[in-house]
Amino acid sequence: MSSASNLDQREISTDPRQHGTSDESAGASHGDRVRRRFPVGAAIIVGLAVATFLGLPLYRYFTAVPDDGLVQSATPVAVALPTVGPAERVVRFSGTLTPEATTTIVPKVGGRVMEVAVRENQRVVAGDLIARIEDDALRLQVATARAAYDAANAQYRQAVRGARQVELEIAQASVDQAVSSLEAARVNFDRTERLFQAGTVSRSAFEDARDRFQSADTEVQNARRSLSLMQEGAGAEERDIVQANVDAAARQLELAELQLDFAALRAPIDGIVARVMVEPGQTVGASSGVATLVNDRLIYARVAVSERLYGRFRGREGTMEVRISPLAYEDDPPFIGRVSSVSSVIDSASRTFVVEVAMDNADGRLRPGMFVRAEFVVESTADALLVPNTALHIRDGRTVVFVLDGDLVAVRPVVADALPGAFTQIRSGLRADEVVVVEGAAFLQDGAPVAVSGHR
Repeated sequence: MSSASNLDQREISTDPRQHGTSDESAGASHGDRVRRRFPVGAAIIVGLAVATFLGLPLYRYFTAVPDDGLVQSATPVAVALPTVGPAERVVRFSGTLTPEATTTIVPKVGGRVMEVAVRENQRVVAGDLIARIEDDALRLQVATARAAYDAANAQYRQAVRGARQVELEIAQASVDQAVSSLEAARVNFDRTERLFQAGTVSRSAFEDARDRFQSADTEVQNARRSLSLMQEGAGAEERDIVQANVDAAARQLELAELQLDFAALRAPIDGIVARVMVEPGQTVGASSGVATLVNDRLIYARVAVSERLYGRFRGREGTMEVRISPLAYEDDPPFIGRVSSVSSVIDSASRTFVVEVAMDNADGRLRPGMFVRAEFVVESTADALLVPNTALHIRDGRTVVFVLDGDLVAVRPVVADALPGAFTQIRSGLRADEVVVVEGAAFLQDGAPVAVSGHR
């Protein structure tokens, strides 16, 4: 069995057809792998060659300088000379319109409203009637005070000129009557006093008789004094007393008339009736608002400005021009005003200060509360050096322009201020006679060749 097994192995291992078949299969498999890998490698090699062929000239074009011996293609550019003209430096902030004055009319006397003489949005002038409060009782007070004043004046005239004969006779009769009353009071008092001492009348009866006697005595003295004044004329002291009575009566009359005037509520200023708060028949107190008036002939824009600009605004009241553009008229030309006040206090929360801009509002187009944009002219130059905005570029963090130098360009760092519109003011770094590139400078470097294709 062992020999048979060995024989079978030899037959299998020495079969020439089996060996031939195995070699062909191996050769075919290797050839397939070579053919599959060859297109990928070839593509990579071709791509590197193309990139090297195209990239090297581009790299040399953008990085080479004239001194390195390489030839660069000239970049087509458009150029322009700077211009000299007026320029303004402006800053912009927003704010709100406020009127010159706002007044709430409050009555000084309470009562029922008899009349409301205005309506909202009506224009009034100072002195126009706004409303009237019921004044019957006040008119009666005026009449009473006037009567007292007239009486005091009559007494004063009498004291100055003296009494007439009829008045003297009346005064003498008053004295006689007072003396007669005094004698009767004296007799009654003497009798009552004896009875009181005898214990037949009460103390109250005694005191009553005594008081009547003293009162009668006082009346006699007053009557005799009046008669004496009429006969001799009033002395300086008496005239002063009478004059003081006249003055007091005059003040009472003035006060009553003033109270009556308070019942008629009138406009204290020119303006527009912004609000009416009462109706006829309504009862108001002495501190109730009746109407609100707004004086808008002169109107102010209140604008919060950044703290960093305080130095440019301080002391510019009346001189700094401001262009105001209300949101309601954003398509119209701006209103022109001037800075009227600059706050001396910086708000610590917002880091701003308030600037007020005064504007004439005779036509009434501007209304309190409107939102506005304010453009402040912080600096104005008559002969500024100006270049188009397209001439400026940023290189290595600096603002530069490209100046034409023959067929090449040179980089010039400049100090520039942006302006409204298409131009920028150059403060330093450029002369007025130097030509600058205004188009085509996006990829230029210092010393790059250019070909001028246009002038502006």
